[in-house]
Amino acid sequence: MSAPAFERPEADRAGRLGVVFALLSAICYGGLMPWTRLGSEAGVHAPDLAFYRVAFVGALIIPLVLALRRPLTVPRDLWPPLLGYSLCIWFIGVTYMGSVAFIPVGLAAIIFFTFPLLTALVSPFVDGTRLPPLNAVLILVAFAGLGLAIGPSIHSLDPRGLVLAAMAAAGATGMFLFAGQMAPRLPVLTVAFWVHLLLLLPAFGFAVVMGGPSPAILSWAGAIPPLVIAAGYGLGFLFQMRASAHAPAAHITQFFFIEPVAAIAAAALVLGETLEMHQYLGAGIVLAVLVAIVRRGRPD
Repeated sequence: MSAPAFERPEADRAGRLGVVFALLSAICYGGLMPWTRLGSEAGVHAPDLAFYRVAFVGALIIPLVLALRRPLTVPRDLWPPLLGYSLCIWFIGVTYMGSVAFIPVGLAAIIFFTFPLLTALVSPFVDGTRLPPLNAVLILVAFAGLGLAIGPSIHSLDPRGLVLAAMAAAGATGMFLFAGQMAPRLPVLTVAFWVHLLLLLPAFGFAVVMGGPSPAILSWAGAIPPLVIAAGYGLGFLFQMRASAHAPAAHITQFFFIEPVAAIAAAALVLGETLEMHQYLGAGIVLAVLVAIVRRGRPD
């Protein structure tokens, strides 16, 4: 069953806003990967980073929501998706950032970015939204361009990294589906408040179990990456929630193919990595597909 057509012009404008917010969110998230590598090199590893980003953003969001006296009530039927969404956010942080310790970043990104295809596959069973056939073909083309842009090293296939990246893809699929269920009915700040409050203790507990939190954060080299990651994550989170409020999950996930392209550009700026011709070509394919999807308009 396809989703009802949007009403013009208000819904067309809402759909365009959803695309803009999705792109901004993807750029924020993609720009974090070089800083994850820097944090790991400084001794602040994935479980610690997952905790710190929740703690830092929560330290800003929770007092802000309380000071503004924003509504905190969550309808009973929205608690399951809110809990699922919160768990997925933490789960992605641990698994995706952790996977690059065992396999190349490019290979991890390739596996992780199967989540738009997974989202499109399961969306009909969750929210009744389906992708037009041509959009599905365009997603496959974008995935091919993504592989070309990242150029993974096939010889480094540690099973631990493969499993972690695949788990992150599953987590991202769940995250977008849960967001689509609750975003239209819950204010962004309300969601942000509960997500970060709910995650504080579990994220800290897991970091402790894994040997952290690392004292390396007390040094400049160890402190800057978590701060940058927290800032980018906070902005990406807010943009993502706004995107989910304006368009179905199966639609906005298409535009997150820009995230690894943003990661490549950020790596060039932060780590001094020089882009190769195949990376420019792959990035161009991804951008061309995004333009084609936008020009095609709203989903069915």
